[in-house]
Amino acid sequence: MATESEIEALLLRTGSIILEDWYSDLIEVLKKINTEAKEAKEKAEEAMKAKPGTYDYPGLFWFNAHWLPEGCMETSIGGSGHLWWRTESVRLATGTTEASWAGVIKAIVPDNATWEKERRILFKIQLYQLSFVYIHLVSGHIERVSTLENTHEHIGFKIDGATLYATVADGVGESILNLGTLSSRFYELEAVFTPGVECRFYVNGEDKGAITTNLPSGTGYAELVFMASIFNREAAEKEMELFEVRFMQAG
Repeated sequence: MATESEIEALLLRTGSIILEDWYSDLIEVLKKINTEAKEAKEKAEEAMKAKPGTYDYPGLFWFNAHWLPEGCMETSIGGSGHLWWRTESVRLATGTTEASWAGVIKAIVPDNATWEKERRILFKIQLYQLSFVYIHLVSGHIERVSTLENTHEHIGFKIDGATLYATVADGVGESILNLGTLSSRFYELEAVFTPGVECRFYVNGEDKGAITTNLPSGTGYAELVFMASIFNREAAEKEMELFEVRFMQAG
């Protein structure tokens, strides 16, 4: 922004017309604009300090809603399982061979990953065939995709047929919460973890309750931003489409 002396020097170079009456009015207008610009800049800087953008976020942050190129993260495939990678989603499919699975995994550098700080994980998904299927959607680790039980450190969700469960585990024991019967195809699932207190669960933005036991602690599997898997228990195709994942850990 120009100083008052710079403004005056600029106008003086335009010729003697600046000596006319309107000159003093123009100077006052420009001074006012300059003052207002400075005040706006100061307010913006104060607001940024109060609520920093994600580029200043002191914790861990990961977001994905774009799933190309194919194989952009670690995968797990068994039997006739396969993955369909598209711009807007990745579809996990089992194929038609019984006991087949497909999974995707996102890990980060483990240096700062921990269960000792608040963590949030959100999934936007579409479900298809729900009979004779196990689905896991967690931040942390899936012990075995072929079973519903999961005692490895994690927070998140799992599906058995048409029943949705909230789930947490501390590496020894698991606690679950029945969230009800699935009745549509599109879901937004979010888990909000407060260390040593609770993990609260939301389905399509609605608070569905919290789990307070077997909460993860320490650093075991904390570097796993998310894992998602689907496993069929009959010789039929089972599918789940994953559109978006949001992860945050407090700094």
